[in-house]
Order: sequence, then structure tokens, then C-alpha cells
Amino acid sequence: MRAFIRFLFSIALFGLVFLAHIAVRYIFSLPLGTVNVTLAALSIMVIFAGRGSVVWASFFIHFLLELWSSIPFGIVLFSGTMSVLLTYWLFHFVLTNRSWYLTLAVTAFCVLLYRALFLFALLGSALTREGEFRSLDSAWLLYGWEIVTTSALVHIVYGGVEAWRRLLHPRRTITWTV
Repeated sequence: MRAFIRFLFSIALFGLVFLAHIAVRYIFSLPLGTVNVTLAALSIMVIFAGRGSVVWASFFIHFLLELWSSIPFGIVLFSGTMSVLLTYWLFHFVLTNRSWYLTLAVTAFCVLLYRALFLFALLGSALTREGEFRSLDSAWLLYGWEIVTTSALVHIVYGGVEAWRRLLHPRRTITWTV
């Protein structure tokens, strides 16, 4: 019964992240509208949860986003899942220090890798089909804003959680283990 409740909670959390991502994209204007809530939530899960199940969470959330998007099927799913997988691997097996600047770097790496894989998959789709590939003149500015705002959001959440943790346990240090 406990596993079933945890499963339902996970599904509800994934749906909430999906709805928050759509809401931020459509409600806010340029600087705040570029926050990638999905990658921010998944980066926070990579930083704090430390389990490989975050890759499956990424797959499910990006599948929902894939159903919502108008680009060819599989581009968002592939780029999102692969960027979270490589970010998980990088954060847990290469960069093992849990500091605030590494959380910024890992989140920026995740969004940058997501956008790079997204562009390559979109270009491959445009080359193999008779699709169109738009100019990237304004895309680089939007991608830059996306990296900055998403990293800032994760940094604020990480700082808040760390301050709360130190407030609750001032003498005891808690390490986030895998």
C-alpha cells in the first residue's frame, strides 16, 4: 500500500511540474517566462534525491511535454531525458562536491546540454524530412535567458533548503548521499 501511495504521489508531483512549466511559459513575460521549470525541478531532484529514478521522472515529464509540443515527436523526450541522465552522471560520479557553485554549474550544464541536443535533433529532423529549420538569431538570446533564469531559480531553492537545514540542525552536518 505504501508503494502505491508513493507512486500516486510521484504521478501527482510530475503532473504539477508539467502544469507549472506550461503556466510559467504562458503567464510570464520574457525574463521570467524563460524559466525551464521542468529542468529546474529535475536538477533539484538530482541534487537532493540522488537516485537514478530521476531519469525515469525526466522521461515521464518530458513525455507529457512532448504530447503538448508542436515539434516532431521525440525531440523533447530525447533531449530532456539524455540531458538529465548526463547531468545525473556528472553530478554524482565526477563532481561529487555539494556546493552552491556546483549546483549553478550543473544546472547551467543541464540546460545547455538540453538546448544543444534539442537543436541537433531538430536540425536532424529538418534534414531528414521536408521540415523547416528557423534561423537561430533570436534563439541564442532566449536560450541564454533560459540558462540564467533556471540556474538562478535552482540556486535560490538550494540556498533556501540549505539555510533551513542549518537552522534545524546547526551542529550536525547532513550529507546528501546517493
